[in-house]
Amino acid sequence: NDDLEAIESDLATLVPGVQAGLSEEGVTGCAAEMLADMEEKHAQCADSYNQEETAVLEDMAVRIVHYKCFMGMFKEACDTFIQTEYVQPLMESLYVAGRK
Repeated sequence: NDDLEAIESDLATLVPGVQAGLSEEGVTGCAAEMLADMEEKHAQCADSYNQEETAVLEDMAVRIVHYKCFMGMFKEACDTFIQTEYVQPLMESLYVAGRK
C-alpha cells in the first residue's frame, strides 16, 4: 500500500527519541479499546442503519480512532523527548549553576 509506505517513510525521519515512543501495537490496542467503547455507547443506534451504511460508519470509525490514537501517542512521544532531551538537562544545569 502506497499510503503505508509513505507513513513509514515519514516516521523514519523522526528522531530516534520520538520513534521510540511510537508503536503499532500501542495504536492498535488503543483503537480496539476506543472501538469497543463506541460500540457499547452507541449500540442502540445500530438498528437505525442498513448493512451498507453500517459498513461505511464502521470504516470511518476505524480510521478516526486509529488517527486519534496515533496522535495521542505521537504527542506523548514528543513531550517525553522534549522533557528528557531539553527540559531536564536545562533544569539540571540551572540547579548546578545555582549551587555555585
